Amino acid sequence: MRGRLASAARQHVVGLYNLPTSDPLGCRIQVTTLLHNCSWMGIWNDPNDEDKGVKWFTRQEIPRFIYHFFYATPQSLGRQSFLADLYVDRVTPPMLALAATALNLALKEWAKGTKQSPALDFKRELFIGAYSYRTPYLKFH
Repeated sequence: MRGRLASAARQHVVGLYNLPTSDPLGCRIQVTTLLHNCSWMGIWNDPNDEDKGVKWFTRQEIPRFIYHFFYATPQSLGRQSFLADLYVDRVTPPMLALAATALNLALKEWAKGTKQSPALDFKRELFIGAYSYRTPYLKFH
C-alpha cells in the first residue's frame, strides 16, 4: 500500500497545492515555504510568530488526498468490503499520518522547482521519523 500511496501523492501534489510547475523558481519558493516548519500540513496559529506553532493537520489538501486515495471510486481501497471494518465512514490516525507523510515525500520531490528524478524512495527507514513525529498530534474525539 505504501507504494500506491506514494504514487498517488506524486500524481496529485501539484494540483492539491497549486504548484506553479511552469515557473521553476516560483515552484521552488512555494515548496520551500510549504516544507518550512511543516506548513504544508497545518495552518500557523500566528503567521507572524513561529513560536506559537502550527495547528496540525488543518490543511485541506490532506483530507482531499485521503478522499481521492481511499474513497473516490468503487475500486478505492476504503470502499472494499474486506476492509470495511477499518475504513468505512472514518479516517484513522495512522491513515492520516501515512497520507500526510506521502504528501511530504511528493513535495520534497519538487523542492528544487522541478520534479526530481529518480523519485525518492518511500521506505520505512527514511520516513519513520516523520511519520512517528506526526502521529502524537492526532487526537480523535
